[in-house]
Amino acid sequence: MRLGRPLCQIVNKSGVPGVKVVDHRGQWVKIVGPNAPKAAHQFQAGPHMLVNRLIANYRITQGRCLLICLNDGEGMQAMQRGFADVSDFRITALYSSDDLAKAAKKRIGSTADADRIQSVSGSVDGLPYDDGSFDLVVGTGPIMIWGDREGKMREVYRVLRPGGVAFIGGRYLGMPDFRKVSSDDLRTSAAKTGLPGIRVLDDGGQWMENLKDRVD
Repeated sequence: MRLGRPLCQIVNKSGVPGVKVVDHRGQWVKIVGPNAPKAAHQFQAGPHMLVNRLIANYRITQGRCLLICLNDGEGMQAMQRGFADVSDFRITALYSSDDLAKAAKKRIGSTADADRIQSVSGSVDGLPYDDGSFDLVVGTGPIMIWGDREGKMREVYRVLRPGGVAFIGGRYLGMPDFRKVSSDDLRTSAAKTGLPGIRVLDDGGQWMENLKDRVD
């Protein structure tokens, strides 16, 4: 018997339109609103799941989105497609080197997302953007845990517009213990910045969340 069977019975009895049970890598109830884009009805694990989580949690679907890319692997490509599929964001993919940015630009140029995703190079230590440039900043990987953590947190906060959200981190399942940083150390760094609305979440991974002047 599949894990979702009892839950399926409850969901079916609810009569709620646009709801279904997904038991891929866990047990989930997914509810899709009547005005949601077609792509939102699909279930996709990995980066697509993170995209849907962010949109559901923070209800930001348009404006400018900065994706901090440590590489241009399948996971990052899937995240870019996910945001292009289920949002109206103008997306900037920030890579750490010119070579990565050029390769990504060539790849993106051959897809339907070419007019939605801009590929550039730059550093989180000194983001090449004006204050208040982005509505959403997202990154996966050890972006915030090595180097000048406080400086990176301040830079991400600086480029967020009032009401914007940053969500950066990961699960780090394959990272050796000696390279990991504890959530308490990250919270200490966050406190040192003096920034309001910043916190470290360690349920389902280790994430830095920053809500800039946000009122819900």
